[in-house]
Amino acid sequence: MADCLAYLFTETHKSLMNEDEILLDQRPVIGNDFAGTLLLDRKNYFDAGKIEVGGFSGIDTDLQRVEMDADSHGTPEFPHNWMHSRASGEESFKLTITSKNLILVYKDSGSSEFGKADIFVDGSLAVTADPHVNSWTHCNPVILYQNEASSEHQIEIKMVPEDQDKCFTILGFGYTL
Repeated sequence: MADCLAYLFTETHKSLMNEDEILLDQRPVIGNDFAGTLLLDRKNYFDAGKIEVGGFSGIDTDLQRVEMDADSHGTPEFPHNWMHSRASGEESFKLTITSKNLILVYKDSGSSEFGKADIFVDGSLAVTADPHVNSWTHCNPVILYQNEASSEHQIEIKMVPEDQDKCFTILGFGYTL
């Protein structure tokens, strides 16, 4: 692989730069739907939507960590989350939001204490989120909807019936206006 990269750089260096091909002010042909994505979490939701936390009132502190700035031990990602604990009961998490696009970020975990949750968008099951997809603590994003125009949507997250006594962590949401 190193030889391939060295060859690529050598050949590229021989070519003259074509200034006309480098146009940074154009919109991409595809893939611009999530430009300007905003974070919605426990700390940043006041202007974004209406939330009823239900049984997701806890905060998960066992999170994926990344090295940021001068912190070599790792900074937790999505610390302002909503966690359903083993004793939380059956009440679901409800979000009413007006947006074009919505991404849910939930915690993937290797712990058997975590269980699946059904995610409903406007009353229809969109996905069953399984925190054991990879079975190690990290962030797992899923697109809940992607629309041309912004409109109001109701999101409901509830534990699947057989996992009512398990944990599930909503790390946050990404949305576009």
